[in-house]
Amino acid sequence: MSKFYDVVIAGAGPVGLFLACELGLANVSVLVLESSLNAESPWKIEPLGRRGLNTPSVGNFYRRGMLNKFFDSGQRPSYHEKKPGFQFGGHFAGIALNANKLDLHRWKYRLAGPALTPGPTTIDRIETVLIERAESLGVMILRGKGVTKFVQNDDSVTVEAGGNQSFRDRWLVGCDGGRSVIRNVAGFDFVGTEAKFTGYAVKCDWEHPEKLKMGFHITML
Repeated sequence: MSKFYDVVIAGAGPVGLFLACELGLANVSVLVLESSLNAESPWKIEPLGRRGLNTPSVGNFYRRGMLNKFFDSGQRPSYHEKKPGFQFGGHFAGIALNANKLDLHRWKYRLAGPALTPGPTTIDRIETVLIERAESLGVMILRGKGVTKFVQNDDSVTVEAGGNQSFRDRWLVGCDGGRSVIRNVAGFDFVGTEAKFTGYAVKCDWEHPEKLKMGFHITML
C-alpha cells in the first residue's frame, strides 16, 4: 500500500481498460485490479468471443487512432454509402438493422468519421489492444487481485483485493460486470424490469455436429 493512486478500477474487461486508457492519456495515475489470473479464455476468442463494435465504440476508437487495430484488412469499408436493398448496419439482440434506414443528419454535432460502419472482432482482440495501450500510458494492471471490499473516508478510498493486499486511491470505479462487487458493497440499486427470457452461451461437444446447421434454431423443451 505504498503508492497512492488517483483512480483504482475494478475489472480489466473492455470497459475498464478503455477507461484506464482515457485516464492515462490525461496523466492520471491508474491501477486496474482484475480477479482473473489470465487474460486468455475460450470465451473471448472465436466463436464464443465474437462481437460487433457498436457505433459509440467505433467512433471512440477512431478518434483515438486505434480503429484499424480491431479489424483485419477488408473486414469493413472505411465509409458508409447508401445503396438499394439491404445493408447490414449492426444488430440488436440478433435482429439485423438496415444501415440504409439510418439517418444521422439530425445529429448536427456528430463528428465526421466511419462510426456508422460496423465490423466483427473478438473480446480477446479488444482487450489485447487496450492492454497494450494502457500499459504504454503508465497504467498498472494486476491480475488475480479481485476487489473484495473497500472503505472510504472524506479524501480517499482503501481497497482490499486478492485476499491479502490493500490499495489507497482517490476514486474507485466499478467495471466488474453485472454482479459487481463494487455496486453491491456500496449499496447501489440496480433498478430494472424482470427479464422476459434468459439467454445462455454454452461450450460443449456434439455427438453429431453435422446435424445442426449454423444459425438460429427454435426448439421445444
